[in-house]
Amino acid sequence: MDESTRVSRLTLPKGHFHMVLDTDTANEVDDQFAIAYAVRSTEAGEMTLDAIYAAPFPVGGDEKRAGEGMALSYDEACRVLAHTRTERKIPVLRGSDRYIGTEGPISSPAALDLIDRAMTMPDGEVLYVAAIGAPTNVASALLLEPRIAEKIVVVFLGGTGFYWPNTLEFNIRQDVAASRFLLDCGVPLILCPTYSVTALLRTSVYEIDHFLDGKSEIGTYLSGIVRARAEGDIATVTPDFAWSKIIWDIAAPALLLHPEYTRSSLVHAPVLNGGNCPRWSFDNTRHLIRVLDFIDRDRVFTDVFRKLAK
Repeated sequence: MDESTRVSRLTLPKGHFHMVLDTDTANEVDDQFAIAYAVRSTEAGEMTLDAIYAAPFPVGGDEKRAGEGMALSYDEACRVLAHTRTERKIPVLRGSDRYIGTEGPISSPAALDLIDRAMTMPDGEVLYVAAIGAPTNVASALLLEPRIAEKIVVVFLGGTGFYWPNTLEFNIRQDVAASRFLLDCGVPLILCPTYSVTALLRTSVYEIDHFLDGKSEIGTYLSGIVRARAEGDIATVTPDFAWSKIIWDIAAPALLLHPEYTRSSLVHAPVLNGGNCPRWSFDNTRHLIRVLDFIDRDRVFTDVFRKLAK
């Protein structure tokens, strides 16, 4: 792909678009918000959520249990979808049961579905692939069928701001090889760093209870899982009344739905160096990607709460 084509693909959408969501839903409480937000935005006619893919994560921090994490994510994604009571048929597919590491691509229902959907996109349209977990499924699809790079734009929530001392962030450190491949292969890529960009998307139990609890079935479900997370964290991790939760993953659909809520820039793709402690380095001869620089927390949550209360 030549650079001018890549840059044109990195222009944020104006109006309706198609998206698939690759998510480690059971790992946290933020993926559930991203699914529900995408479903409600689909029902509003602003986008189409075509499919949900279950991504692996290391249950108990054990990489050997990544397949178990994928299965739990599949179940939780189905559960969240059921709580939305949507009448739309949105398929949920199982992804890889391990990380690509150095062994190469891993075929899975999710990777194969992504290939099929991408290759059938009409000329002139792209499929947005929101990868909000370990990017193993997406990297595997690109390795199995490199031609889909001409048909997709990957929105990867991962890494940290370029000024951060390292990129020790959950999604990247699970599978550095898949993350590095996304940055190196030239696929049109929108990078949404965690600290300290999507980390702006903080909320609290009190806010979520006020705007969501009892307002809708999905709102009540989401407020419940955040409350349970808060109780666990306050008891064992951060014994402080001023607890808040970052709902990072809503950044991916919000960026596409409302570019006006964000600031982003075109930069040369950074190089992901190192093993156990990866860091960014830079080479201004590399291809361009788009990087999210800022997101307006209040405007995003206003849209999310209004939609999820229905």
